[in-house]
Amino acid sequence: MIHQVNGLSFGTLRDMQDTVAEATRINEMLFHIIQSKTHITEAKLHGVLESKKDWYLTAKEALDLGIITEII
Repeated sequence: MIHQVNGLSFGTLRDMQDTVAEATRINEMLFHIIQSKTHITEAKLHGVLESKKDWYLTAKEALDLGIITEII
């Protein structure tokens, strides 16, 4: 399963903006790691992660996409 970054924020508006900025930074970092290490195209990754909270994959799908290296 691949899922979007999530979090919770309390405090002032500035505190919440900082939390959103950090979550955005982490999300972009993870996006680039996933894209560079797998066979998932940028368009597919953006499309799935922007339209779904969680992306469930079978073992075969994960293998085909390069997320895992073998099924045992």
